[in-house]
Amino acid sequence: MSTLELRYGAMRSSMEMMKDGAANGVLDCSKAEYDILRQDVPWMYTDRNRARVALDAVLYGLLDMHGIARIALPAEYVAAAIVMFVRPVNIHQCCVAMSGSVGSTHSLFSGSAGSLFDLCLLAYSRGDFSSFAKRFDAAMAKLPAADGP
Repeated sequence: MSTLELRYGAMRSSMEMMKDGAANGVLDCSKAEYDILRQDVPWMYTDRNRARVALDAVLYGLLDMHGIARIALPAEYVAAAIVMFVRPVNIHQCCVAMSGSVGSTHSLFSGSAGSLFDLCLLAYSRGDFSSFAKRFDAAMAKLPAADGP
């Protein structure tokens, strides 16, 4: 499947399957790191890096599940994963941790913590996902097609 074919509905379903354990053993992080990512209590400062490792593993794992090469990701993709995997108490902290990679040679996405948090709020809406889904689909459509890893 190419990046251009990946739409919000398919990605959301993949994220739900992964969250429910469909990708056990596929993620490139420890169970302890994944547990920190999913915990209900606020992260300590020292937890941010471990949660970041787990979220990176989730983001790459989702690409791998769809046979998409590891590419720089649009903020909409990152926001969708944050909302799916990170508990609300830690969403803002996660956005701050993810923005720390901006400008590095291995950035998953480019953007500020504030803009990523705004997208998370849009994706978190409990009612109408259509606005976020349109933004997600538009951002993914701008990416080049990939043959997979």
